[in-house]
Amino acid sequence: MYLTGAFAHGKECTDIEILLVGGTIDTNYLETIITKAGNLIHKNIPYRLITVLQFNTDFADMGKEYLLLLSLRKRSIFVSDTI
Repeated sequence: MYLTGAFAHGKECTDIEILLVGGTIDTNYLETIITKAGNLIHKNIPYRLITVLQFNTDFADMGKEYLLLLSLRKRSIFVSDTI
């Protein structure tokens, strides 16, 4: 999962853009938790779900410095600005 857009660069904004990279995701559940989270923090949370292949193709030329990586491991969230 990556944060993109202005919020990923530490700027205050009304949208928190999320890029989800991976395989099968229950989009109904995802939509439910994104809506709940947005309501809790009073932000709009647009998201994009793509495959690893799409990610490697679409973001290869862009440079990954435009993304903020969030990785879930053992119930902790690690934040990194590099991949």
